[in-house]
Amino acid sequence: MFGFGFKKTTAAEAYQKGDFALARKLALKTLRKNPQDINSLLIVGNTFYIEGDYARANEYYQKILGQDSKNFEALVNSGEAFLRQKKYAAAKDVSLALKDSPEGIFLKAKIDFEEGRFQEAQDGFLYALKQQPNNFWAWNLLSQTAQKNGDFDLALEGAWQAVCQSGGEDSQHLNMAYTLYEIATEIGKEKVLPYVKKWHKKYAENSIVKQSWNAFFPSENFAKSDINYVQNVFDNFADSFDEVLSSLNYQVPQIIAREIKKYGSEMLPKNPHILDAGCGTGLCAKYLDSALKKYKLYGVDISAQMLAKARQRGKYKELKKEDIESYLAKEKNKFDLIIAADVFTYFGTLEKVFSTCANSLSDEGMMIFSITKNEDDTEAWKQHLSGRFVHGKKYVQKALKQGGFQRAIFTSCVLRKEGEKEVSGWIISTFKTKKKFRK
Repeated sequence: MFGFGFKKTTAAEAYQKGDFALARKLALKTLRKNPQDINSLLIVGNTFYIEGDYARANEYYQKILGQDSKNFEALVNSGEAFLRQKKYAAAKDVSLALKDSPEGIFLKAKIDFEEGRFQEAQDGFLYALKQQPNNFWAWNLLSQTAQKNGDFDLALEGAWQAVCQSGGEDSQHLNMAYTLYEIATEIGKEKVLPYVKKWHKKYAENSIVKQSWNAFFPSENFAKSDINYVQNVFDNFADSFDEVLSSLNYQVPQIIAREIKKYGSEMLPKNPHILDAGCGTGLCAKYLDSALKKYKLYGVDISAQMLAKARQRGKYKELKKEDIESYLAKEKNKFDLIIAADVFTYFGTLEKVFSTCANSLSDEGMMIFSITKNEDDTEAWKQHLSGRFVHGKKYVQKALKQGGFQRAIFTSCVLRKEGEKEVSGWIISTFKTKKKFRK
């Protein structure tokens, strides 16, 4: 009797509003009454696709195609799901079913790209763009493909068009930033500056553009990455983060775990309180069990999307969305250990953040973290063309001492690979006490 004048929300309406949980719930309710309802099958499949569960998504797309083998939306989405699962043969079959449609040509070009046929991929993206010139993801992938083929002019133009056609989406700004950095590294900074300048002129207020601009035109006043930049980077990166880092042979979490095992028995209590600062998707948490039998783990990160991935690991007692300095300034409890994997690469000056960390540690607390090496000057920090910061050993030692740490042990290592290059740095174990170790 209280429902007069109100219209029930449909699954389609909930989906359009972005309430995917409600959309799935309503669509599944319809499917219990009518298992063949194509619109409901499509909505459920799409909600699983959005979550990254491509196998479940394809179950629903295949139910549609079982009824109507030419259903265009189910074919397109099914092909994309197969592609994300790296089932390239199945994806190719879908591209053939789509024939000469722009979507079919685009899908085939992406398969060629994934399987390393870069010239065929480039031709495919160019052909798709003749039919759909506003397809910014086609411009994005054309840029990446042209770069693989050594056509740097086309790569730069493709990245620029992707930004413009998207209306300045952050995902495309990130692609532009990486393209500029990688091509500048490959053929020289001067070659990319015209694009840096026009990009900055049109999108000067974007945090990603600001970060990249300062990498190409350094300023001493730019001594820390903007919080919005870091958040944008990792919100966009979250879905592929673990896979991409694995492909770069990223070893920092494993080395941090080894350092904890080395010093933890002497420096840490039996059930230490540990802060994973800038915890990301929880990669460090994955390796903690190899170092400690018992611990209470807390995490803080600026990216909600990364925290959602970390939460799925089930390792953290508490996770907070906040920047590290603000979080530690308010946190009253002391930690026995702070770990920070590839976090301080977003800071130029380190004195303040080191002091904040030291103040948040117990009297015999320790911090273990990574630093990317400044190859040019051991006594200074600088912003690298990648947009991240690198630091000299003597500078880090001085900043740690000023921040309140009494002892630091530097372990040289390769942090990851970028292309064919190894990125050198240190895993640094630092302590508030001068206590000597038996080991």
